[in-house]
Amino acid sequence: MGVTPIVLSMSHILIIDDEATICWTLERALKGEGHQVTTAGDALLGLKHLQRQKYDLVILDVRLPGMDGLTCMEQIKQTLPDLPIIIMTAFGDLATTVKALHQGAYEYLIKPFDLDDMLGLVQRALKPTKISKVIKRIGTVSENYATLLGKSPAMQGIFRQIALVADKNVPVLITGESGTGKELVAQAIHKYSSRCNEPFVPICVPALQENLIESELFGHMKGSFTGAIQDRTGLLLEAATGTAFLDEIGDVPLPIQVKLLRTLETKSIIPVGGNQSMPTDFRLIAATNQPLEEMILSGMFREELYYRLNVFRIDLLPLRERPEDILLLAEHFLMHNPYAMISHISEEFEQEIMSRPWFGNV
Repeated sequence: MGVTPIVLSMSHILIIDDEATICWTLERALKGEGHQVTTAGDALLGLKHLQRQKYDLVILDVRLPGMDGLTCMEQIKQTLPDLPIIIMTAFGDLATTVKALHQGAYEYLIKPFDLDDMLGLVQRALKPTKISKVIKRIGTVSENYATLLGKSPAMQGIFRQIALVADKNVPVLITGESGTGKELVAQAIHKYSSRCNEPFVPICVPALQENLIESELFGHMKGSFTGAIQDRTGLLLEAATGTAFLDEIGDVPLPIQVKLLRTLETKSIIPVGGNQSMPTDFRLIAATNQPLEEMILSGMFREELYYRLNVFRIDLLPLRERPEDILLLAEHFLMHNPYAMISHISEEFEQEIMSRPWFGNV
């Protein structure tokens, strides 16, 4: 099989999936590893099995007839909170990924999956030491944000990274070419974080006037420079206890980088012309399409700030490296375009768009 066997006492595993082929394949493979396996074709039958017998692991599909897998998992966790559950689905999206992990899923696997990957995952889930819950809550949030879409393995990985980091109070650095969705990722992290009801303040650095960047970010006091006719609150202070998103962080001038670093270290802001610091507790998410590591070597970016930002990193791939998402995005934009003159994408168009090289992004 390719998976290094480990010594485990025989475990009883429950598989809940309405696809007979999946059940048969997993049952055969898991029995070959020495486990006892029971299968159920729907959630209600699976719940009945759990009432009658003790299981060490549940492998659960999201889309089931009747009760869906996430509702089923919620019911399981009410009575068996420590039972590890592996969620699998052929229809992965960000909201489902976050919800599954939030509700206590041990792991989330996208169909079709490699059988060796599943067997290795089962081995880890059955170990006495389980991974901690990675998401503690999903806030009640506004749905005003645009949607992150993707069925490619790369985007499914991004969904998982967002789910893992959203409620961790650490800075995030998002890298990728223009148009790959860096701001959407930042919005999603904020949306699924404990700060979701606080402000999300996007700041596009290249759009700020170069001589006013410091004032825009940190604010200024009346009379601190020509034209400063009144006090002004900076964008970072407006973020308060929410999230500040600094797009194109590589364009921040070196002197401002020093002040930004100090703000992150002290959790306080000193406006231009001021001499008293103001406390702040925003979470910083930064993004760039520039190679910051090369900029450090050339003296254009401060190494200390880079390491302060690069606590958790998300690298977005261009569309040409995840072509599986092109049609999905095209269908989404068509569906949400009120001026569209057509209602569906033809088979000929699908073949044409997938046969051409893709140079741009979303």
